[in-house]
Amino acid sequence: MQEHFIPPRRARGRVRPLAALSAAAVLVATLAVAPSANSTPVQQQREERRTFSAGPGVSVDLENLAGEIVVEGADGGDVEVVATIHAEDGGGADAQTLLGLIDIDFRESNDEIDIRVNYPVERFDVYRYPDGDSNSTTTYDDERVRVTSRNDDDAVTLYVDFVVRVPAGVAVDIENNVGNVSATGLRGDFRGDTGSGDVMVRDVTGDVEGDTGSGDVRVEGVTGELSVDTGSGDAVVRMKI
Repeated sequence: MQEHFIPPRRARGRVRPLAALSAAAVLVATLAVAPSANSTPVQQQREERRTFSAGPGVSVDLENLAGEIVVEGADGGDVEVVATIHAEDGGGADAQTLLGLIDIDFRESNDEIDIRVNYPVERFDVYRYPDGDSNSTTTYDDERVRVTSRNDDDAVTLYVDFVVRVPAGVAVDIENNVGNVSATGLRGDFRGDTGSGDVMVRDVTGDVEGDTGSGDVRVEGVTGELSVDTGSGDAVVRMKI
């Protein structure tokens, strides 16, 4: 095992063009509310599940404002998506109301599965994401918003975590504004981009691009072309020899 340290640089790759393949979606939605009687403020969550029939040549594109995104390789011929929406009382809104303001848009074509989280950015412009150490301003849905890990009085705690499982031959493209991105055991191309957070990739057969504005990029056991970039942090690649 040989370890290489790569200083921050700007180098981007591109996921290879993908062939068309029809897909069908099955929706399984569940509601999981977890308030604590003795805690202040109240925290609640809602879970959404989707399953898509997919195979080689299909790509999964996911865009999110804040949360952790985990991508895993899977057997079979289905793409499985589990989204957990987290909300907490505060910022002038209760947790249950905030949960209802999140809409996850799933769009499917012959060769793409597009997933995008719609936040109420026209109503709230400061969001609290409790994991990590973030205080960044970004543009989402053409609105300027701030995502912070601090307990600001005007911030609403509202974010979405994802677990995405994909079969062999399916490419994945992740665009996350704040939060960690990881990929393990994929047999297809992967691109992971976060504005603030770590990107961790392990055991991927395919081309890989890992990019973070603030955080570390760590890659191990990749077979294919590799591009890594961090604006502030370490980039470490471990290669098998």
